[in-house]
Formats: sequence, C-alpha cells, structure tokens
Amino acid sequence: MRFRSRLVPGLLISGLVIAGAGSVIAASGGSSSTNSSSKAQYCPPNSPGAGQPQGGPNNNCGHPKKKKKPKWHTRRSPRKGCVRRTFVLKIGVANKPSRNRVFVRFDGRRLKSSRKSGFKVRINARRLHRGLHTLTFRVRGSDGKLYKKTIRFKRC
Repeated sequence: MRFRSRLVPGLLISGLVIAGAGSVIAASGGSSSTNSSSKAQYCPPNSPGAGQPQGGPNNNCGHPKKKKKPKWHTRRSPRKGCVRRTFVLKIGVANKPSRNRVFVRFDGRRLKSSRKSGFKVRINARRLHRGLHTLTFRVRGSDGKLYKKTIRFKRC
C-alpha cells in the first residue's frame, strides 16, 4: 500500500512534464526553430519589406513594386511648320531612374545627354540643309528596357 501511494504522484508529475514538453514542440512547428510561427509573421530578409510584419499598411512583402516605363513630354517652340532659325525643344521624362541618362541624337549623331528629368535642346537650323531632320531621345527604364521617341522637323 505504501509503495502504491508513492508511485501514483510520481507518475502523475512525470506525465504532466512529458505532455507539456510535447505541446511546446508541437506549437513551435516541430523541433527546428527555422519554421517557427513567430518568424512566419515577418517578411523574409531578401524581400522588399525585410524584417517588417506581414500584412501591414504599405507593406508589399512578397509583391515588389511594379517597374514603370518612362513617359515622354516634348514641346517645340515653333509648334508646327518648317523651321528657318534656332529653335528650342523642351524635354521631360517621368518615371526615369535617377542615375540613368537621356541621350539625344540628331540625324544619327549624338548631340546631348543629361541625367535630369527635364532639360532643353537648342538647335540652330540656319546651319542645316533643307529637308527632313530627326531628333531621337533614348533612355533605359527601371525595367531595364531601352525606350526611345523620335521627333521630325523640316528645314525650309
């Protein structure tokens, strides 16, 4: 009788300890700590929102921002018709990466390059021969592709 009364509390305590350890292992997702539930709540280190909680405002953890192609805005000082003297072209490029350059070519030759998103190109038409001339603007977008726009004008 004495042996049985000492054995029962010992079995109960050891059973509780084993059950508690099993529940802790099950809650952590197994014995490894790499896939724990607390780590699954944060963005992985190689994602755009690394280390931040998932699902919060302005958090695109697994969805990086979409890369946009550049938009061109050009304005010619004499808007239409043939040109006889110096004229100015205003160029604006939106969605251009800050380090990329805009290259300007005139009749296939490089005329100017700029890192600014807005600049002017001045062309002296008195030195040009009569006929059709082309200005080509090229820039590499944030998606890595090369974009270009061509403007044609006529010298009287």
